[in-house]
Amino acid sequence: MGELDDCLDRLRRPFPVERRMGFQNMSVMGGFHRYVLQWAKKVMTAASDDRLASDLDHLCTLFLHYDEAALPERRRLLDRGEEILGSLKPPPENTTTIPAPVPFQVLPEKKPARQERPNTTTLESPVQYAKGVGPALSGKLERLSIQVVEDLFLHFPRRHEDRRRLSFLRDVQDGTWVTVSATVQGVSDVRPRGGLVITKVAVSDGTANAFLVWYNQPHIKKRFKRGMTIVASGKADRRFREIQIQTPECEILDGTDSLHTGRIVPIYPLTENLSQTTLRRIIKENLERHGERIQENLPDDLTASHRLLNRTDAFRAIHFPSSWEELEKARFRLVFEEFFFLQVIMALKAKVALKHKRPRKYGLTGDPIEKFQEKLPFLLTGAQKRVMKEILADFSEDRGVRLCSSHGDSGGLSGGRNGSH
Repeated sequence: MGELDDCLDRLRRPFPVERRMGFQNMSVMGGFHRYVLQWAKKVMTAASDDRLASDLDHLCTLFLHYDEAALPERRRLLDRGEEILGSLKPPPENTTTIPAPVPFQVLPEKKPARQERPNTTTLESPVQYAKGVGPALSGKLERLSIQVVEDLFLHFPRRHEDRRRLSFLRDVQDGTWVTVSATVQGVSDVRPRGGLVITKVAVSDGTANAFLVWYNQPHIKKRFKRGMTIVASGKADRRFREIQIQTPECEILDGTDSLHTGRIVPIYPLTENLSQTTLRRIIKENLERHGERIQENLPDDLTASHRLLNRTDAFRAIHFPSSWEELEKARFRLVFEEFFFLQVIMALKAKVALKHKRPRKYGLTGDPIEKFQEKLPFLLTGAQKRVMKEILADFSEDRGVRLCSSHGDSGGLSGGRNGSH
């Protein structure tokens, strides 16, 4: 491939990534539109073909104000840009040397797997030997009760954020929860009175400026440096003629991994000196390496009759879902599993109890359910009344009470999303 061919290929490369990331101008470090303008101008300067130069000039005009356009307009500009690039062909002979522009880095969708030595780590191995962990990180993970590799998969997210559609600062409404991607402009401490310390991190996403605000946490400022790209989530307030996001959760992005943006992202419980990006990467890498070793523990006919995900797919989807629908299927499968084995344990305990002790028969008068209902501040559901009737029937016979469980609507793995699951 000639040099001009290579440059045109570089110019085309981020377009499909930008589309998948929802036209957020974040598919390239430094901004997708700046990348397009810089590469197009470099190729246009060196092009000897008038038609090629004219098409590239048109491309530059289209993307000059891409960062200021609304999402529907960005979609239209991207469609038109891809049409132009699809028609571009360099002249048959071109020996012009094109100076390399300032390097930008297109975010990869997935890093290719490296050739490594055979993996001897199992799900029962100490977490220290999990991919990407080691002695230093294992101590932090153990504080989260992550002792072995399998515990990584059982460390469920407390919620998920939809980073396929990030908010623009200019569109932020007072009192709403937002997730924004922005660049750090500066950090300062304000001491208005007494011992109060207000740490303010100035950020901008190209549409507006805002301040991330913390109270009496001066150590926070050490995390931020001018020029950093971050993702911040929190409640937005418009006060003192400025946008403030109070005590936000922040992640610092290096722009080399699409694991942390452009998708539904898990937010985990953490411990001191352990970041979301680090834990997310560790869980992702070990799911890819060990996911097929996760054993199915429900009978095939049970999973088929209830249309449950298999256990491997459920763990992958509870951590890194491709959609909210897939997340709900994963959550249902794992909650079903939890309650299924709870019922099995209760049934086994009842069987053992009946084997060793003959039950006592009780004579009941009146309507115990109505008397019980009168003492409750809420109404029993039909299912709860049915279970109670079964228990009372067991009391009146000499077979003993069959252990059972009456659950409400809440259960394990009740998580949340920001916008909002």
